[in-house]
Amino acid sequence: MMKYCASIHENDPRYARYTHPPFRMFAHCPGVLALIEFEEDGLALMQEIDTETGLFSYCCDENRKCYKISDAGVELQPWRERPVFRKRWQRNVQRKARWAARDQALLAQVSKPTVIPNGRAPLFFRNKRYIYAKPSMQFPFRYTLRSPKRSENLPLVIYLPGAKAEGTMGFAPLFQRYSLMFMRRVQRQKYHLLVPQQGLCDVYSDEVSEALGEVIAALPRVDRSRIYLTGVSMGGCWAIIECHRHPERYAAAVAAVAWLQNLDDPNHVNPFCRPLDNTAYDALTKTPMWLAYCQLEHERNSALHDELHTRGADVRQSYLRLRGWFGHCVAPFVFSLTKPWATWLFKQQNKISS
Repeated sequence: MMKYCASIHENDPRYARYTHPPFRMFAHCPGVLALIEFEEDGLALMQEIDTETGLFSYCCDENRKCYKISDAGVELQPWRERPVFRKRWQRNVQRKARWAARDQALLAQVSKPTVIPNGRAPLFFRNKRYIYAKPSMQFPFRYTLRSPKRSENLPLVIYLPGAKAEGTMGFAPLFQRYSLMFMRRVQRQKYHLLVPQQGLCDVYSDEVSEALGEVIAALPRVDRSRIYLTGVSMGGCWAIIECHRHPERYAAAVAAVAWLQNLDDPNHVNPFCRPLDNTAYDALTKTPMWLAYCQLEHERNSALHDELHTRGADVRQSYLRLRGWFGHCVAPFVFSLTKPWATWLFKQQNKISS
């Protein structure tokens, strides 16, 4: 009989039902997610659970075929979305379990808010890695920082990386850091560059937003009226959420190929990760914003732009005629080479804070 695998986050409302027979848990990262295994009779039960909750799930079989399970039925997904089977998923969860154990051991030794050096970055990046931790946090906040020497009151650029820049070592965001290439268009402009890293934390949570604000407040030699957000993919969605929460903190934001589908992701417990309402739109109008997207993200990004433009917001958009996941990966490069967005970015000043 064919076997299937699926993953379920602990904050998902279906977690309790997915971790009991006929489903079997074979890997578990405490506080984050679990991997479950089931046979063909579990497909009907999974579809019933998803129909009751109005959500959907993905699973894969032994032949590495991926299926989407929803009230519409069991649908085979295109080949690009087919993951590997059990072993790789299990190794991934075991790795995250080791991260969680180290993070909890680190937080157990912290008695007050503190910034901890996190090793040395490669020389050619010229970055320093840090961990911000305080006792009330579930997971520590990791970030890298590059600051020019002997300069006062420089703007701060925050680059929010995409979903593949997770981990605890700090190298993935550096290699994925499109902003390093973006800013070459304005090399004469000196600025601080801060790059947060997604470890095990939910980047859309209030805890991460609070930690980011405390790190920014503690940075010296920063012009508080010129704090800018840039983000790619998941980082673009993260930037929009940050502008919604703290419009007084940021002077402008550039979101490239923002994956706004994350606003409907049931795995995130943050109440903002839902379709935008009037209150959210009103908050977003306070921050100048530039949206760049391709065909894959066109529907939601264009709808966001039109809604903000109707409300009189300072918002721009760039539509790149690139298709599918290829466009999602290549669009940030094309946008950086063809649009003078960096010049526009550094001209913005935060009128709320000033």
